[in-house]
Amino acid sequence: MQVKTSYYRDAYGWAGLSLIELGNNGVLRIITERREARHGLATCASVHLRRGAILEHRLGVDYSAVIAVSNPPRITEARVTEQHERALENLHTIRAKVEQFYLQQAAQGA
Repeated sequence: MQVKTSYYRDAYGWAGLSLIELGNNGVLRIITERREARHGLATCASVHLRRGAILEHRLGVDYSAVIAVSNPPRITEARVTEQHERALENLHTIRAKVEQFYLQQAAQGA
């Protein structure tokens, strides 16, 4: 399993992003960043369909979940990296939840 991870700073502060290829053009995207409307730091996982250079996520159809939320006094590169790496340590559990999500969808559609 190939995991591509990058850490960067944008207009909202530090963020960590990992992309994991799932096959059939599916990509698991795990991102750790400042919460937009609230205080704190969130790590979220979502599945996207790769269409060329674009990752498409269909709300209500594709997997999406909040993995972790914390409220550090400051959102630094070190805090983002630490929280993101902890989430990646549980990658096997996240992938199992993704598989279960799509199995349930397939069973409901049958």
